[in-house]
Amino acid sequence: MKKLVLLFCLICLCGCSSNDIPKEKKEELKQKSLMLMEYLQKGEYEKVGKEVSLAVVGLDAEILRHEFSKVPDVYGEFQNVDKIKMMRIESGYQVIVFINFENYKAEYSFAYDENGKVVGIYFK
Repeated sequence: MKKLVLLFCLICLCGCSSNDIPKEKKEELKQKSLMLMEYLQKGEYEKVGKEVSLAVVGLDAEILRHEFSKVPDVYGEFQNVDKIKMMRIESGYQVIVFINFENYKAEYSFAYDENGKVVGIYFK
């Protein structure tokens, strides 16, 4: 199992490069990611759901509410965005927003398809 996970990570890393993202696309992805993060912080899950690709099943407002509504209770209030990293992946883009909460440093990772629609959200 560890070998399979390692292989997956290597494939992802080898296929990723932030150098080939045009400047305009970088700014668009940054703004969209910050907007989505703000929606999640405010509990506006329906707005996030409108940005999700139609090809993704099961990433709706109710799932987001279930997964993200307890974040402030556990980690404290949102403080600030520390930094943002983005990379080109085989099927689109990945944007990682490093943030500081009152009691925790966290990462929101947003995966986008080629059209800029959300295909995945991960919180760590």
